[in-house]
Amino acid sequence: IGRRRCASRDLLVVVQLTVCAELVRSALIAARGLARAIAAPIGMRPDGVSAIGFDLAPAGYDKAKGRILHRRALDAVIAWPGVTSAAYADSLPLYLNQSTATVFPESATDFRQSAAVSANVYSVSPRYFATIGTRLLGGRDFGWNDTEGTPPVAVVTQTFARKVFGVDDPVGRRFRYGRDGQPVAIVGIVEDGKYVSLAEDPRPALFRPSPQIYSSELFL
Repeated sequence: IGRRRCASRDLLVVVQLTVCAELVRSALIAARGLARAIAAPIGMRPDGVSAIGFDLAPAGYDKAKGRILHRRALDAVIAWPGVTSAAYADSLPLYLNQSTATVFPESATDFRQSAAVSANVYSVSPRYFATIGTRLLGGRDFGWNDTEGTPPVAVVTQTFARKVFGVDDPVGRRFRYGRDGQPVAIVGIVEDGKYVSLAEDPRPALFRPSPQIYSSELFL
């Protein structure tokens, strides 16, 4: 009986050591993965950048009054000592509240869901990319003259260009939201980034000018 108990204890110790070794190995793998994720480019440079968010809808602001307050807030912040650039957006990368849309090339004839591309969508003001540290790789940034009265435009990421059009330079091409959406012209391309999590693979993202796409929710 004594020998059996010793054997059982020895077996239990071996099992415990094996489990502990596996847990340590898994923890090291996870730590290396996290380190790689943190070191990987995230499509923005947040050092020295501050953000504050608010929603004007609960305060009763309609679109016209909301646009006025957005510009006033932006102008006021730009005037602060030490501020070198300012912009606003309806959401931020890696924020919990993310919007997506299904898009097709303008020339698409296959509108099955399997042929669609899902992209993260942001409404941003002019100078957003320069302020948050996202590199503009081609084309142009938005201007305040990109309004609801002018043709709809967008800036897209590298992965968006490859997945939707199969090209590296999409400037001048157009896409649609869904089958019957109005064509949107691409005027610029920016570097890929992280939008939902640090560990995600590159995903399509597109940006629309806030003078064309109003949102009561704002990150300044």
